[in-house]
Amino acid sequence: MTALTARRIELRLEQMVGAERGLTARHALMAADRRLDLIRDDCRRELDLRLERLNAFARRDPAQRPPDQTLERVILEAEAALTACGALNRPMLGRALGLLCAMADALMHTRYWPEGALNPAINLVGLCRAGDLPGPQGEVMLQALERCLAQYLRHIER
Repeated sequence: MTALTARRIELRLEQMVGAERGLTARHALMAADRRLDLIRDDCRRELDLRLERLNAFARRDPAQRPPDQTLERVILEAEAALTACGALNRPMLGRALGLLCAMADALMHTRYWPEGALNPAINLVGLCRAGDLPGPQGEVMLQALERCLAQYLRHIER
């Protein structure tokens, strides 16, 4: 029979929090927020770059289904925008970008293409980025995108 030894590695943050008169959770969060301040401007620039590329996609002919390669590019741009928005504390923007990724992925697996299929999601992302959408209205629009996603998933060829 082989003996199994389990080791638990204590992280530096755990040591700091656990130490007598150590770091409190509140102070740890404040320190993390200060570190995020250092990258927020870079994240905004990256987010805006990715959103401009998504908007360029939305301006193309909405009636014609794009090739899968183009849909893959939409997913990559939306994923990069999602990563960039992580430091900005914009949960509704993150949800809209996540739905855009899921919708584009679902459409890659079907020939189904309602005219402008991804444009509502891209437009919602833009509204969320600009801060032009009150919470309750944004929630209604996110729910509508979730229904679109469910419709797209029903068309996947299995």
